[in-house]
This record gives sequence, structure tokens and C-alpha cells, in this order.
Amino acid sequence: MKNILKRSWIALLPFVMAMTFGMNVKAASRLTDYADLLTPSGEEEVLQALDEVSEKYGMDVCVATVFGREGDIVSFTDDFYDERYSENGVILMIDMSDRSWYISTCGEGIKAFTDAGIDYIGEKILGDLADGYYAESFLTYARLCDSFIEGERSGTIYDGANMPKDPYRVGMSLAIALAVGVIVGFIYVSGLKSQLNTVGFNKDAEDYVKRGSFSLSEKRDSYIYSRVTKVRRESSSSSSRSGGGSSFHSSSSGRSHGGGGGHF
Repeated sequence: MKNILKRSWIALLPFVMAMTFGMNVKAASRLTDYADLLTPSGEEEVLQALDEVSEKYGMDVCVATVFGREGDIVSFTDDFYDERYSENGVILMIDMSDRSWYISTCGEGIKAFTDAGIDYIGEKILGDLADGYYAESFLTYARLCDSFIEGERSGTIYDGANMPKDPYRVGMSLAIALAVGVIVGFIYVSGLKSQLNTVGFNKDAEDYVKRGSFSLSEKRDSYIYSRVTKVRRESSSSSSRSGGGSSFHSSSSGRSHGGGGGHF
């Protein structure tokens, strides 16, 4: 009996190891900072944000940073994702060697993150990336991933001109309120000041000329200059890369991926 159990265990061992290896792959951290861009506190904050979004929707929302890679960033990012994460998700890859970024999507992520949506996310994070505020950039990415996945789940896919609204910013509102207050105050003070003037003035120059002392011998109109204002007309060719939806390709493992990127 013991020999039978032993032989059974030996036969099952390869399957157990394969399952264990697979579980380790799927349990890979959703934040990989090989380029060492984040402080310990920043890394903790970003990882928490990525995990919260991932567990909320049952998808892998990931960030990885490297300094140097083999091959083009598209294939590199696709393979990096395939080796570590599930069939549904999105990853932001940053390569500091050439200051490039790329977002790769997989499974449900292809539907949730359209070409136009990826371009939109890039626009929102590039400012902080270029200025070295990496944690802020990654937190913005996580917040936008939440919005995009929520939109896809609720039947409202963000594409074309339909993009998430920027969050309400208290600082900006206070600045606008202060500016309005200064303008209103200036107008009010100017009104009070005008009431103190005891000497009037005439609008026309002829009121200051003695009648009959000026004789006009010649009258002529001269064209001096003109002002032309041009407004750019938007055309359909200036929209997203594919004009709507998600373009996709196959990685080396055969998975379908969408994506897009650039430099900062």
C-alpha cells in the first residue's frame, strides 16, 4: 500500500510543481522598479494603488521600470507581461535608457483601453514623468485604469472624444476664486476713485479747439493695417491612431495584445 502511495505521489509531483510554478507566476508583484525610480514610501503607495484596482476588477494592473532592454519596447513589454501576469490586464513599462514608455494590454484590457484611451493616459502621465515625479505619474495611471475598466464594465468604453473627466481640483478652484475676487475688488475701487474727480473731461479733441481757428484744406483716408485671425479646422485624420477601438497584435507566446507608447 505504501509503495502504491509513493508511486502515485512521484507521478503527481511534476503536476504539483507545475501548479506551484504557475501560482508563483500569477502572484508576481504588480510593481517592478528595476530602474529604482521610487522611494520606499513611494513604492509602497504605488503598489497599494495598483493592487486595489487589480483586486477590485479581477485584472492585473501593473507598472514596470527598467534601464535597458533587449529588442523593441513593444515585444519586450508584451513578453514581460506574459511571463508574469494573468490573461486579462494592462502594464505600463518605463525604460529610462531611452526615456521611452509603453502600455501593453491583454485580454479584457484590449477592450477597456482603446488606442485613443492609451494616448489619453500617456498625455496625462507624461508631464510628471518628464519632471521626475514618478510616483505621481504612476498613481495617475492607476486612477485612470480604474476609470477605464469601470467604464468598460458599465458599458461605456472611453474612446474618441469621450474620455474620463479630470477630478475636481481644490487648488485650482481657489486660484480662480482669488483671481475673480481681485478683479471685482479692482473694479469696485476704480468706481470709488472716479467719484473723487472734480474736474470733468471732454471725449472729443474738437472741444479743446477754439471754434473757427482751424481750417481743413485736404481730407484723405489712409489704409494702415489689417488683422487676420486663423482658426484650425479639425479633421478626421487628426483623431486617434486607428480612428476608434483597439488595434492589436500577437506576442511571441501567441497572446493578443493592444498597446501604444512614445518618449518623454
